[in-house]
Amino acid sequence: MNKIQNSFYVIGLCLILNACVHESIEAVSTGPYNFNPMKTTVSWTAYKYTSKLGVSGDLPDIIFKPSIKSVEDQKDIKNILTDFQFESEPNLIKGEATSLRNQNIQTYFFNKLSSKKISAKVLSIKSTNTEGGLLSLEFIFNGVKKIYDANYSIIDNTIELRCHLELADFDAMNALNALHDQVGDLHQGPDGIPMTWPDVDILVVSELD
Repeated sequence: MNKIQNSFYVIGLCLILNACVHESIEAVSTGPYNFNPMKTTVSWTAYKYTSKLGVSGDLPDIIFKPSIKSVEDQKDIKNILTDFQFESEPNLIKGEATSLRNQNIQTYFFNKLSSKKISAKVLSIKSTNTEGGLLSLEFIFNGVKKIYDANYSIIDNTIELRCHLELADFDAMNALNALHDQVGDLHQGPDGIPMTWPDVDILVVSELD
């Protein structure tokens, strides 16, 4: 009889502990969340060579403009994502320690544009799945506004947003050609053909507190 009582006691204790662990996990995963600019990056990847080798960098001097209305909104990561927006006017050659690559990009690309300001904001979430989905993103570059579809994923408390841009959509081909004329020799792959691709990938990574 004592053995039976002990068994029920152990089973009951296990159920209680399991419930406590579950509640703890729920408390962590349901917020509230706080957007943290210091833990948010916006990076770009351009491409060279006929094999399309990626060359990446981060956008500097970013101003983030999340407009979370209340603590209640912060409990849902998707609400934070919907309010997400940023702008930047890149200056890649500030300071003494700057690379030749950044000097070329600033001088022969950004400085050839009618407007160096870049801004983007999420307009709406179009579809969702277990770990992310598709959203509508308004992107302004070189004074031209375009709306793109972008993929997002949510893993724990980290948001990743990916978008593929075509520079021709933003009247930026003259600037790209000026950059290619300057760095064409550096963009020759093993086949000896110089190539600077007219598309760019954007990646936003934000770790929420």
